[in-house]
Amino acid sequence: MPEKLGATSETDATEEPEEKHVLVRQYGLLAPLDWDQDCQEHLWLQNRLWNTLVEIEKKHREAYFRLTSSDPELRGIEEALSALMAEKESLIAEKKFLRQAARKKAGVDTSAQDLRIAEIRPEIRRLAVLAKEKRKETRERMKPELDALEQKRREAVKCARNASGLWWGNYNAVCASYETARIRALKTGAELRFHSFDGTGRFTCQIQGGMTVSDFFSGDPQAIVSADPVSLDAFHHPSRGERRKASRTKLRITVTTTKDANGKYVRRMLTFPMILHREIPSDVLIKQLVVSRKRVGTEFRWTATLTGTRSGSPRIVPGKPGICGIDLGWRLVPGGLRVASVADAESVRHIVLPEKMLRRMDHVEDLKSRIDQEQGRLMTWFRARWPEISGSFPEGIRERFANHLKSPMVSSRKLAGSVLAWRDGHGDFRPDLLAALETWRKNNKRMTQEMDNLREKLSAQRTDFYRNEAGRIVQDYSLVGIEDFDLREVVKIETPEGEKTDQPAPARANRVRASVSDLRNWIRIQAAKTGTEIVRIPAADTTRACRQCLHINSGRPEDLVWTCDGCGTVWDQDENAARNIQMAAESAKGKQA
Repeated sequence: MPEKLGATSETDATEEPEEKHVLVRQYGLLAPLDWDQDCQEHLWLQNRLWNTLVEIEKKHREAYFRLTSSDPELRGIEEALSALMAEKESLIAEKKFLRQAARKKAGVDTSAQDLRIAEIRPEIRRLAVLAKEKRKETRERMKPELDALEQKRREAVKCARNASGLWWGNYNAVCASYETARIRALKTGAELRFHSFDGTGRFTCQIQGGMTVSDFFSGDPQAIVSADPVSLDAFHHPSRGERRKASRTKLRITVTTTKDANGKYVRRMLTFPMILHREIPSDVLIKQLVVSRKRVGTEFRWTATLTGTRSGSPRIVPGKPGICGIDLGWRLVPGGLRVASVADAESVRHIVLPEKMLRRMDHVEDLKSRIDQEQGRLMTWFRARWPEISGSFPEGIRERFANHLKSPMVSSRKLAGSVLAWRDGHGDFRPDLLAALETWRKNNKRMTQEMDNLREKLSAQRTDFYRNEAGRIVQDYSLVGIEDFDLREVVKIETPEGEKTDQPAPARANRVRASVSDLRNWIRIQAAKTGTEIVRIPAADTTRACRQCLHINSGRPEDLVWTCDGCGTVWDQDENAARNIQMAAESAKGKQA
């Protein structure tokens, strides 16, 4: 009889390991076996708590700015800055209106607006710097009042958390997400946003003190989380089919707790069929398990993410001695979409998303276009018939369809919901029209499901492709140079002055396909595993500077092959940039040494 994973419980609680590192595993789940409305309600309560916290944050910011703006000098600077910013936005809007009226940029005189924008731009920069210095001074002077305001915010968060009706593991997760998002928003100047509830969410089980792997696989129905034991055949049997059979188990998690008639807490457990495709090391101490529910098309997908700690330092396999430079970008080339060029002292290789993947991405876009076109035709057809049927339309759903027809953009999900309400509640009213709407709803559901499933699959394939490519890079090199630039600035289609950038529509579409930020993130993750050093190279003409003579050229970015104006050398633009980044990384390494 095969051994069972988690069948033994040999632990040594007397020795505390000196070092620990975090281990994360994610597993697939099938639909829960005992789902009910109370589980849906707890997801909704988490969404409501998030929106409550966002409201608290908005009020806190308003109070903060009222307090810091009480200084007359600072208030005067901010009012002048706001007036100039408003004037600038108005001038930009005027330019856009003139261009739209003329249908083209050529021949439209916007010199007056351009001149005024150029005049106020330095004043805006000066006032912004002055306001920043004055705010810092005001914060230092008003520290006691601001501390009291922050304490008031924390108390409001605590009250919202306690009144949420959620189990402590779930409200702690929402509050942690709020604090993380809040800090990020403060650093970037963004604002937190309210979330509408669409059925997605998560259940978080935090395990105080941790849980051993053997306890996790005990199958104890009263534990905060547990799973049935899994045969070691799931990981070591020579037959893949037998491994897949043996990897099936059942996961039980706590959704909430309630008191019974005797005042004793009773757990509301949720059970999932689980696919344990990867073994959990026996020395892991499990700290948290999160079950996530994600909408894909008209269905939901479930995953379980297990986080634990493991004694000792993580195993680090250092890369080979060597330095490379990586030029990130996106460009269609024969054979696929080039997303990066990797250069070392001897050669350059390219990372290319294969053409087969691009064709499947094209199919996703084609499905999206067909979905939109069919819905547009349906709404045109139904709008033409609305005047004759609106008077006799059933009262229960008349307002819903009237709102759909008023709106220029209608959510297909909401429209399908209205069709179902018509079918289920008033099926005898105009069955001819209902039949046409039902035909559209079924076709829309089928194509939407196909589109979302394929998009999800392609995203996973691209992520796996990038993970493997990043792993190869950090194994081949001990130092990696990457150009330090903000991808958000690269993808903008309009400058702050309202000018259109030179990025054509196909380039913007390929930017989404490439998702080079995902590749850059995987390089960072894989480098942390091997100890490979990453050097960020300032973005300063790495593309335009000739590698041979360092002359700064003025070619077109869309051209792949350039000829240097200085020395006449012909080079691939991406390869030239990668070599420049590699040389800069090598120079930076030499300075450190």
